[in-house]
Amino acid sequence: MTEAIIKTTGLAKGYFVGKNKIKALTKVDLEITAGDFVVIYGPSGSGKTTLLSLLAGLEQPTEGEVIVDGIDINGLDRNTQAKFRSAKIGMVFQQFNLITALNSRDNVAMPLLLRGIWSGFARRRAVKYLQTLGLSDRVYHKPAELSGGQQQRVAIARALVTKPKILLVDEPTGNLDIPTGTEIMELLQHVNKKFDTTVILVTHNPDFVRYGNRILSMADGKIIKDEKTGTRGTGNEERGTRGNEKTFDHEQKIIDRGHLSFWEAFRLARIHFSSKGFRAFLTTLGVALGVGSVMALVSLGIGLQNITSSQLASFNDLISISVSANKNSSTKLDDINVTRISALDHVTMVSPTLTVPAKITIGKSSSQAMVQAVNPAALNFEGVVLAAGNNYGEDSGVVVTKAIAKSFDVHDLNSLIGKDIDLDLVMADTTDLSQTKIIDLPAKISGVSDDETLANIYVSLSELKRVTKAENYSSLKVKVDDRKNVESVKNQIDAAGFDTSSVVDLINKVDKVFLITQVALGIIGGIALIIALIGIVNIMTVALLERTHEVGVLKAIGATGLDIRRIFEYEVILYGFWGALSGVLAAWGLGWLINALILYIMETQGMAGNIKLFVTPPLMAILMIALTILVSLLGGWFPAKKASKLSAMEALRYE
Repeated sequence: MTEAIIKTTGLAKGYFVGKNKIKALTKVDLEITAGDFVVIYGPSGSGKTTLLSLLAGLEQPTEGEVIVDGIDINGLDRNTQAKFRSAKIGMVFQQFNLITALNSRDNVAMPLLLRGIWSGFARRRAVKYLQTLGLSDRVYHKPAELSGGQQQRVAIARALVTKPKILLVDEPTGNLDIPTGTEIMELLQHVNKKFDTTVILVTHNPDFVRYGNRILSMADGKIIKDEKTGTRGTGNEERGTRGNEKTFDHEQKIIDRGHLSFWEAFRLARIHFSSKGFRAFLTTLGVALGVGSVMALVSLGIGLQNITSSQLASFNDLISISVSANKNSSTKLDDINVTRISALDHVTMVSPTLTVPAKITIGKSSSQAMVQAVNPAALNFEGVVLAAGNNYGEDSGVVVTKAIAKSFDVHDLNSLIGKDIDLDLVMADTTDLSQTKIIDLPAKISGVSDDETLANIYVSLSELKRVTKAENYSSLKVKVDDRKNVESVKNQIDAAGFDTSSVVDLINKVDKVFLITQVALGIIGGIALIIALIGIVNIMTVALLERTHEVGVLKAIGATGLDIRRIFEYEVILYGFWGALSGVLAAWGLGWLINALILYIMETQGMAGNIKLFVTPPLMAILMIALTILVSLLGGWFPAKKASKLSAMEALRYE
């Protein structure tokens, strides 16, 4: 006796409509032998489709059990049931249930792809099956481009492509004309007879009962008649083949990974993304505007910060420390301490400065000024840049600023070079102002610096010390080998009893202010980004509603919850990636254009320098794209999760 491939015991299914319970199936005991062609016949509402869905594991029975090929399928979780269907059961539906965005080849290959089988093999086999079913000229056509009969042939090829032991067929001719319906029935009979595939077919058409070797008549959820005809049909089964029958022969063994591969899941996501057309464009544009706003505002903040920092300090300023005497300490700025500070690690130069107020007289005109005595070699380190003339020597010459020239109403700086001046140095005694002395120092102007703000006169330190007999310096400027070492050197000098300051301190404060500004600007742009991401959640929720039936089809032919979730998640990633990339490129392009315009204006006005108002660090752009994708994933998580949890049968019934 041949072993039963399907067995049900006490199978029952009930539904609640409001508070009323409807019995769709009542205590069905059934055994189906391998190789049978079983026709389940009955009027609408008799329970035949419910029985078929229970045999497929598409829904759970209220009572009883279903054993398929020795496995109690109701004891399996949904994902395992999906894998079991993919391996053992092929399904053909009345509504064809093809995925509208895919062509015939990919629709047929889908059950194999859902098992992780190599895409090249899956698609080659799909093409062979389509050729065998007379669709060699419709391989790359989408469902909308096919007739009803052609769509049903594609659906049958999809059901057969995994070479299942069992073929479950639900009203396959319901939407077809009589000749086409007859061809489909003969094709199914051919498959049953030639390949010993167990076929279980549901129909309400009495003309198609003759194709089965066993007829189950149903009414009111019960099998009222079980008739065996003793034959596998009387139709002309050869009519339905229309092709090369070798296609159905056994092929080489294939590697079954049990789940949809990354690339195929991504490909499905890309196809759905592309199919949305204008809606996808608007959603992507919203993300691009949000990301672009964030990038543009933050880039502006960084640009302003860089401009401000560059105005605050030259490179030497960044590695310099200003040292002055502490009023509360007896430690003096003398040659001994200069030597000690020079010996500290990472110190490369120490420039002492002696500052004395003075009156400068040129000819018959006089003006107040400040004499800054520094070593000639340290003049550049002190930030003095000559606009005319030359540096002074150890015992002759002085450098005056443009501000001094302006105070004497001199516009030709070169006319000052070589002029004799008189300096009246005011040597005040802080303990007794009555002891203040005026020391006369004649000098010759050797150069003019470009400083238009401070009325300074730079003279040789050794010369001023000789004239004033000063032993202590007003201040020191310490040069450090690297900016990162400024803080440690500064702390050591502080510990020695001196007051210190650095432009780095000011820059750090400015950096903090700009950081706060950038965060504020980022928050403003972030609001736009959040609004755009709400758009992603909205479009994915709508997509779930539109594709609920498709989710049911995929689950019916073997997709697991993970497969479904990944398809939706990858689609969300595409929205995030393209939106973020577009926004970053737009912000960068806008910044580049404005920077180029500023440079052009500066060049036409004869102004030196290259101000970059917008600065976009590449790392920030990469992080922004990654962050947008992550946030998009979070936004799309709920629709993706909901899609993965849908019941196959509930999704198939969704309209």
